[in-house]
Amino acid sequence: MSGIRKKFLFQLIYAFSQLAFPLITYPYITRALGAGGLGLVGYVEYLSGFIITLAAFGIPFYGVREAAKLQDEPQKRKVLFSELFSLHLFLSLVGCGIFIGLLSLNARQDIPSELLLLGCFNILLPAFIAEWYLYGMEAFAFITIRSIVLRFFGLIAIFLFVSGTDDAVMYYLIIIAVQAGVAFTNFFKIGSDGFHLRFWKNKRHLKPLVHFFLSSSVISIYVFFDVIILGWLTNETQVGFYAVSIKIIKLSLLAVLSLNVILFPRIAYLTQQKEAGIKEIVQKAMQYILLVAIPMMVGFICLAPQVIAVLAGDQFIPSVILIQVLSALPLIIGFSNLFVYQILTPFGREKKLLRSVLIACAFSVVLHLVLVSRFDALGSAIATTITELTVTVLTGYFAYKTLSFRFPVSTFFQSVLASIPILIFAVFFRTTIDNPIILLIIVGGSGLLAYTGLQYYVFKNSLLHQMADSFFLKKKNGIHE
Repeated sequence: MSGIRKKFLFQLIYAFSQLAFPLITYPYITRALGAGGLGLVGYVEYLSGFIITLAAFGIPFYGVREAAKLQDEPQKRKVLFSELFSLHLFLSLVGCGIFIGLLSLNARQDIPSELLLLGCFNILLPAFIAEWYLYGMEAFAFITIRSIVLRFFGLIAIFLFVSGTDDAVMYYLIIIAVQAGVAFTNFFKIGSDGFHLRFWKNKRHLKPLVHFFLSSSVISIYVFFDVIILGWLTNETQVGFYAVSIKIIKLSLLAVLSLNVILFPRIAYLTQQKEAGIKEIVQKAMQYILLVAIPMMVGFICLAPQVIAVLAGDQFIPSVILIQVLSALPLIIGFSNLFVYQILTPFGREKKLLRSVLIACAFSVVLHLVLVSRFDALGSAIATTITELTVTVLTGYFAYKTLSFRFPVSTFFQSVLASIPILIFAVFFRTTIDNPIILLIIVGGSGLLAYTGLQYYVFKNSLLHQMADSFFLKKKNGIHE
């Protein structure tokens, strides 16, 4: 397990960088672009993201699994990369045409031609990024260092070139430029040795990819259609309010999902060897999700006004209630990702996954159309939360049928009880401290200390004790991984 711990450390650093850089830039961007400018970029970003998922044809999921299986066979991996890259590139070119067509259908949004062009670049880049290959090879150290360096240059560019509401195009250009840098460095890392375009030699992948494609396409509908439907039925301002809240929630979700990213290729590799340790890994992952996500949810509910004040400003006050409604997503999505990527996908249960997401997708579209037409951005927040909960319940049922696991009930209740001090500190200090930054630091710091202390000393959380024992043992013996 020491290898997993080391890779998890890199992934945790990677997740922290994904969280830290936006936390630095987002307060500046929200104030510079305003709800309208942010909503315009968000609409293009979400629509292109929807096309990206369709054009990927399930390759990111299928590719990780297949590359992980071929870790010890470099020549076969190169053939795999060439075949999947060629298919991905072809479908991305088709996706650009679909993207332009969808934008032309929405008369409510006046999209600048520059944003349209950048959206097309955004659709083409994932084929060249081929992150699935690096994850399949478990190259987490490279991914982490590369991301931190490129994000740093992106951060500097934002502060230099984005200053007002007219800079929405420049802001999106910087985002795309960072992605282009990722594509270049990834291709350099993968190498061109043995690479050939194989547009007509990838038929063997089509049949298994169909299930991944259908599942990922359906998932993309309820993941991206919240903003797309909101943009169709309302305006840029409502999209901006929702985009800020969902962005903040999804940033926090990175800390929850870090372990899942590590475990997917590892479990896929272990299934080849019929190793019996998979169930133990899944149990620990569930404990980790509960340990991290529950205090996070309580913190968002209690401190949403301060979070918005610091990260977005007073013009985004309507986003406060949205964050509170969405606060359960780190917990809900954490478990659905565990069920999908650590159980259903590695064990080849794509049909079960497809059945789950089809039901959730139909439910999601109806919910969004009904609720957004009545409650604007709040309707999107409610519909998104209910949809994600539906996905978790359905995938959890099929995951249990696949790998009989035991839900850590005691960890759940202990995490809830240990989070009570966060609520108490928030109520108490909110009456005495006006500065939102100081309030967040004091409540967050004291709440985290109290939560960790209760889990470690009172509830004796086994996962925390294992992590602490491993750390202190290595310190004592002078071990360096």
